[in-house]
Amino acid sequence: NWCAYVVRRNVSCAVQGSVESFQEPIVAPCPAYQPDCQQQVTYHNRMRPTYKIAFKTSHRVRVEMLSWLPRSRL
Repeated sequence: NWCAYVVRRNVSCAVQGSVESFQEPIVAPCPAYQPDCQQQVTYHNRMRPTYKIAFKTSHRVRVEMLSWLPRSRL
């Protein structure tokens, strides 16, 4: 005899939430004729995604063979 049943599990996963801006420093190199110059730093605005943890329900059908125990073992 076979028995089919549905197994439900809550699983966590990372999903994209939104985007955020950040400033990335860019250092300009010194020219070859001025190796000891004071380096110039500029900042570029960049965007990157943010992530959050979400939960979803996973459904699977399992089929198992029924194993019957003799009444004396119950």
